[in-house]
Amino acid sequence: MATTKKFKDFKTNHLRCRALNHSWEPIETILIRVEGRPVYQTILECTVCSTKDDPTYKTDSIFVSGGKRVKAPPYHYTDKYLVEDVKSWGGAALLKRNSRVELYSRYVRKEKK
Repeated sequence: MATTKKFKDFKTNHLRCRALNHSWEPIETILIRVEGRPVYQTILECTVCSTKDDPTYKTDSIFVSGGKRVKAPPYHYTDKYLVEDVKSWGGAALLKRNSRVELYSRYVRKEKK
């Protein structure tokens, strides 16, 4: 999978999700039993950038009656969504802030046209 080195490499949809968080849509949900308790397993996909749960791990899994998550979902990202070294971007918080700046500047440039 390709990673990005510069903000200009980010697609606008990727910036939007990085800056404002993903817009998750459940695409499949099943009910299973884990340790004798009912558990929902749901495959999620972002409606903006198409990031989705990695289907080889199945999904986001939570106990129906509360309690801790069975396992957090690993994600499958589209090309150029991931960055090579978050620390070199100033860390996760600064990357998110600067992603917003880049995203909003694109919106302003688009409106001026």
